[in-house]
Amino acid sequence: MLLEIKELSVKVKSSGVKVVNGINLSVDEGEPLLILGQSGSGKTMICRTLFGLTNRYNFDVSGQIFFEGKDIMSADAKKRRKLYGSDIALIPQNPMTSFDPSCKLGNQLAETYRIHNKSSVKAAQNAVFEAMHRAGLEQCKAIWSSYPYMLSGGMLQRAAVAAAIINHPKLIIADEPTTALDAEHRIAVTNLLKGLCGSAAVIMITHDFAVADRFGGYAYIMKNGVFVEQGNIEKIIAAPENEYTKELLNAALLI
Repeated sequence: MLLEIKELSVKVKSSGVKVVNGINLSVDEGEPLLILGQSGSGKTMICRTLFGLTNRYNFDVSGQIFFEGKDIMSADAKKRRKLYGSDIALIPQNPMTSFDPSCKLGNQLAETYRIHNKSSVKAAQNAVFEAMHRAGLEQCKAIWSSYPYMLSGGMLQRAAVAAAIINHPKLIIADEPTTALDAEHRIAVTNLLKGLCGSAAVIMITHDFAVADRFGGYAYIMKNGVFVEQGNIEKIIAAPENEYTKELLNAALLI
């Protein structure tokens, strides 16, 4: 088992509300996996907890997260820094705010590579160009010299994918990666992430059933911090069992 989450709970200290409440999930090497639900259902909080981004002053976190059999929640900061960006990578929801606007994209991607690899400047550049090609970006030299604002939303999201895959991670977590994209780019990015499965396990976090249907795989439906339904996404769409899932599907059909 590549990733296993056991009885994970996240509670807001100020209110006592559990935004994630005792969830369990697992994903094996190379598999696609979906977490679906409305905004505020707790999807992104799972992602933030996995990456150690829940502020301990604001949240109480309990449970276990195992990666390749090792509990990463109890690992020290040095081990976690080595893990994130290399074996586990994140594709953020809004790449425009995740990239440094004052730094050229090539330098930012090269830094991602060189943090985890002792390499020359030339080797880092070659790794960036390879990652760009895998992410469907062909004008590598032009993009290398570009600032984030100079790229379209679709190209910038592909640059975020390139940053995530540059170190050939075993697990990629894509947090609502198609939200800010138009229909054409939504399909292209979804197909791109689907194509990464096999070489890496990919967890797609989304509220969009059209994206989920195209991506495929095993799915968890989330509401108020808990999973209310799970199973193959095609079967869930064809015959949902939970009333909340039915409401989400009906809403998707009406939009």
